[in-house]
Amino acid sequence: MKEAMWLSLLMIGMKVESRREYNEEVRYKETLNKLNTMFCLTLESIPHGDTLAELWKRIKPEDMERLRQSMIKKLIRGKHLDNFRLNGRFLMAIDGVEFMRDTKEHCENCLTAKIKGIRYYFHQALEAKIICPNGLAISIATEFIENIGEYDKQDCELKAFKGCKR
Repeated sequence: MKEAMWLSLLMIGMKVESRREYNEEVRYKETLNKLNTMFCLTLESIPHGDTLAELWKRIKPEDMERLRQSMIKKLIRGKHLDNFRLNGRFLMAIDGVEFMRDTKEHCENCLTAKIKGIRYYFHQALEAKIICPNGLAISIATEFIENIGEYDKQDCELKAFKGCKR
């Protein structure tokens, strides 16, 4: 499980557009050796992209959050991110992100906006990330922006930031 999660994050971090592309770009012996060394893994081979996709269907969100925190700690303690420090510290960015915008409501927690007479439903989250000079952004915490029940004004990034317990 641990190895599959590391590979899943690699697939996301590489911004591959499909599992086919992942299979063509990542499944090499050189990649296997580097992953085993960098993350203290014991992979004998790199799983197929479809295997990783099946894993994502089965894992619980709260388990993912614990795993993400564990992985970040391991990267920091292992000094794998030290080259990304600026004056000895990590450069952090905290910003809102939007996803799943549609004209149809997805769930009861959808945020809404009316633009040019059209009502849009979407989701937003507040993301804290370590920013690297090479363009890599490593997510370390996510707080979803939600509106529960009736509201006059939608939740915002600042309110979500204050609600973070991390």
